[in-house]
Amino acid sequence: MKYCSKCGTKLIMKKNWIDGLVPYCPRCQQFRFIKFSSAISAIIFNPQKDKVLLLKQYGNPSSATLIQTKMLSRR
Repeated sequence: MKYCSKCGTKLIMKKNWIDGLVPYCPRCQQFRFIKFSSAISAIIFNPQKDKVLLLKQYGNPSSATLIQTKMLSRR
């Protein structure tokens, strides 16, 4: 990342007290961290392995994340 994603100013490297040298925008006066997209997938069974937990996550960057879960039984 060479330029600020908000204002377009060239970033400089500045020491952050936790992360070391981090891209910094002198105009916005904020650190600009690289954005990572990540995902996870898992199947979770109960101890008897006759039920599975289903999880569906809906995300909106401008609002809180809603997570829905449901247990299914094998009958």
